[in-house]
Amino acid sequence: MQNNNCDIVIVGAGMVGATLASALKQLGYSCLLLDKSQPTFAINSPTPDLRVSSISLSSVNWLTELGIWQQLDPSRINAFTQLSMQEKQHASCHFNASDIQQQQLGCFVENQHLQYAALQQFSEPVRVETITDINQTADGWVLDTEQQQIHCQLLIAADGAQSQVRNVLKQPTSGWQYNQACYCANIQLTGDSGQHTWQVFDNHQAQALAFLPLYDNFATLIIYDQPAKVRQLAQQSNAEQAQYLSQLFSRYLNDSDFQFLASASFPLQKMTAANLAKDNLVLLGDAAHTIHPLAGQGVNLGIRDAQLLCQTLSALKGDLSAIHQQNFWRQFQFKRKLDINSMSYLMDLLYYSYSSQSPILKGIRRSLVTGLNQLPLVKSSILKAAIGEFQG
Repeated sequence: MQNNNCDIVIVGAGMVGATLASALKQLGYSCLLLDKSQPTFAINSPTPDLRVSSISLSSVNWLTELGIWQQLDPSRINAFTQLSMQEKQHASCHFNASDIQQQQLGCFVENQHLQYAALQQFSEPVRVETITDINQTADGWVLDTEQQQIHCQLLIAADGAQSQVRNVLKQPTSGWQYNQACYCANIQLTGDSGQHTWQVFDNHQAQALAFLPLYDNFATLIIYDQPAKVRQLAQQSNAEQAQYLSQLFSRYLNDSDFQFLASASFPLQKMTAANLAKDNLVLLGDAAHTIHPLAGQGVNLGIRDAQLLCQTLSALKGDLSAIHQQNFWRQFQFKRKLDINSMSYLMDLLYYSYSSQSPILKGIRRSLVTGLNQLPLVKSSILKAAIGEFQG
């Protein structure tokens, strides 16, 4: 069996793993990026992919520093300058980039385009490997694959919510399955999709709707609803889905005469790993945490994981010997858990508040939503948190 030595192994070549690989390479570390399959892309597709992410302003800024953002096709990116949330027939709250003296709040980007851009910037091949065993050594880790044995000082798991690395090493997690699923559909409008993204909460139906404006005249419609209802909708024909969406979104869209393109659905789960960094093993992105996607912050949390990890390792100036010290990861874990738990609890608060039928909770929620419009300083603080300005 062939032996391979390197400073760092990253398992998972998705958006977060590929971004991290590019950043670590720029710091001068020898890094292997492994995945169980070779990433494939359809970046020239005439219509957008169903997997789309909201990339916050702070994430855009860091990706630009790394040279990744410049690799993206600008014609496939749509910046949003406004976001709003409202209750059906009740209170609403609106946020604008101008409220915090910014030109935009973030961008909607297709996942595969961001992954492709990060891999282009990394400019090294993804190693397609099937990991058969992982063992810790005195100075790092040994990964056995079907082709070779890989020795590294630092092992990073960025291989998604069903992380093989996390599961093989029996890393404990906590969380639960939400009594809710997500349905998303891509549509083509007759006019430009604009730069305003919004959500509507329907307390009576325990349902939430969202509109994501994509590039040109494309958009994504999202429904958060009970799993059985989402499954029923997803199993209908395209024509039936299009008719349902047209009726459901008609009061919120200026252009309800849209063309249905494609749809997908998935269950929603909350998960947080007990240890984000321990024994020279770091969990990042969905391998470390999944949250309710109401505010589209999941990928931004993963990018902030990678950013703080790079800041932590950059101070070592290429010498990883310090990572073996007992308290080396304490600050990293504290900062990331504070960010992750804060965002996760906020999403849970939103989820349970609009799912509850309690008159008291309804009244409190409406008062808070309405009151935000009269509290510009609070609104600005919320916006700055949403774009990641308070992270570092």
